[in-house]
Amino acid sequence: MKRQIIVLTVAALLVIGTLQVAFAAGWGAGGIGGRMGKGLGADGDFTTPVQNLNLSAEQRQQMVDICESYFKELQALRAKFQEKLHELRILRLKGETDESVLSEKAEEVKALQSEILKLMQEKRDKISSILTEEQKEQLYSRRGMRFGGRRGNMKPGLGIENNTSGSEAL
Repeated sequence: MKRQIIVLTVAALLVIGTLQVAFAAGWGAGGIGGRMGKGLGADGDFTTPVQNLNLSAEQRQQMVDICESYFKELQALRAKFQEKLHELRILRLKGETDESVLSEKAEEVKALQSEILKLMQEKRDKISSILTEEQKEQLYSRRGMRFGGRRGNMKPGLGIENNTSGSEAL
């Protein structure tokens, strides 16, 4: 009996020591599991692509107005989306829910996601409409090299139709 207690104590100490070393090392470069990239500002560039477009005071104000007009609506939709997604996950975890209930909840989640994407595209289109052709070209060429831009023959994802105006880069 005494021997078992000693073995268990030594095993517990080894596990605790290993965990301390693992947590002290952190997540490492690239974030959890190495899937995350450098992130915004990792290369020392804390500016957004829009900040480098030499916008007029009127364009800046219009952009602020557009962003503020969509913020509350998008925030409310995102909160509702998160709530419905959480409900769906809980129903799935319980495992005792009828498939029709799960399907109905999944459709609610999809509808909210679609509404969010549609509203975001609407916002990007409005912002794009206040830019000059030169500003759009500069913005889209810069965005293509950063996150969110498309490269080569890649098509846009998440159900967004192919938008030839390039406004999806905003």
